[in-house]
Amino acid sequence: MAERLPPYSEEAEKAVLGAGLIDPDQIAGIAAVLAPEDFYLERHQTIFACMLELERSGLDFVTLTDALEQRGQLEKVGGRAAVQLLLDQLPAAIHAEHYARLVSDYAVRRRAIEHGMRVVKIAWPSAGLSCEELLSEANRSLMEVTARRLEGGAVTAREAASAHYDQVEYWAQHPLAYGEVRGLSTGIPSLDTLTGGLRPGTLILIAARPSVGKSALAFEMARRVARRGGRVLIFSMEMTAEEIMARWASAISGVPSDLLERGLCPQELRGSKAEAYYASEEDLEAYAQALVEVTEYRHVVVDARAGLTAAQIRATALMHARKLEGLELVILDHTGLIHEDRGDRRDHAARREGRKSQAMKELAKEVGAPVVLVQQLSRTTEIRHNKRPVLSDLRDSGEHEQNADIVVGLYNEAYYEPDLTPGDRKREELALLCLKHRNGAAQTQVKVRYEREISRFSEWGESQT
Repeated sequence: MAERLPPYSEEAEKAVLGAGLIDPDQIAGIAAVLAPEDFYLERHQTIFACMLELERSGLDFVTLTDALEQRGQLEKVGGRAAVQLLLDQLPAAIHAEHYARLVSDYAVRRRAIEHGMRVVKIAWPSAGLSCEELLSEANRSLMEVTARRLEGGAVTAREAASAHYDQVEYWAQHPLAYGEVRGLSTGIPSLDTLTGGLRPGTLILIAARPSVGKSALAFEMARRVARRGGRVLIFSMEMTAEEIMARWASAISGVPSDLLERGLCPQELRGSKAEAYYASEEDLEAYAQALVEVTEYRHVVVDARAGLTAAQIRATALMHARKLEGLELVILDHTGLIHEDRGDRRDHAARREGRKSQAMKELAKEVGAPVVLVQQLSRTTEIRHNKRPVLSDLRDSGEHEQNADIVVGLYNEAYYEPDLTPGDRKREELALLCLKHRNGAAQTQVKVRYEREISRFSEWGESQT
């Protein structure tokens, strides 16, 4: 059986080159779709690369053939006669970009075939890769094919400035209402004020000491986006999906889930002090109604597997992004529970930790959504007089600071004053400190109310969110 040739169209390649040679003004449009290596025939790769270089200085039959001759490439492409044929054989109806996309389609197919052959090769046990490493490499290879398909990866300053001007003009004509933000709203006005909204492709770190409320804040952000119909993916490597749903039901209903766990108050204890430790019929009804609301969050996925590696998280996120036709928010709780890929274990802890946040930053760009990463602060906060978090408190790695676009530190004064009276406002006052904002002002602060028993966040003065 004869070996099959990779897919390509010699006629389409010639048509693209001929169209660009007749009308050099079309080169810019062709170059937005094709690179020289997208041509299958080497002589066409050589000709197109030369045409790109001559486009601005003056491109025609004479300058092209002279340039190829000076480089010693003219005979390799078939001589002047071969270049002339590009003009003579061009179809009467010139549609350069149509032919360019046809050439691009064949290039994608060839790369996909190469990808498949590479995956087949490394899938054999003799290749020595674990299943996780195999899936990571297969996904990486496929993303390379996908990335080559995307247009507009590199733009000129003129194009970027023009696009930004269009955006500014749109903003001017569509002003925000007071309190609105351009990015994804977290549903918590004070946090939106701090961040300006969460932008696609950004990595946001929520950092605090244990039990201050960092996971609760991340899950509440997810709930509020989900309530608006948003597509949300949650990786919870510490809590089960049911525990997250319990938090959401408590935040909505105002009923602590532990009351429901104790059950309805027995008849013989009703009217006594012990009744406060049990759920009432009204509590049960409110909590059940809250769960009904949560079932309407149809575009939320919770992955509560423990011990996922960065590669597994990435593969899972890409899969759900395809299934949900895009993601608006990804939550990951938390950095310290992401397992290391086998090849990372030889490096020191700071570098290993840094690779985790770097992988999540890359994931944010791949799925086009903000990724919120919960991060534990180091014990250095405990030994300072001023215990408010600073960037250097990020545990194990200053690389987290470098990789993150926004870092929000949480501080609760009551955490360090356990003897506060039950009614003291400090118990529920949670300070959100913007420790870093790549595109905005850092070192700003807002305060929200955090009712720990029901996992509810609200603005001061609000009874419910």
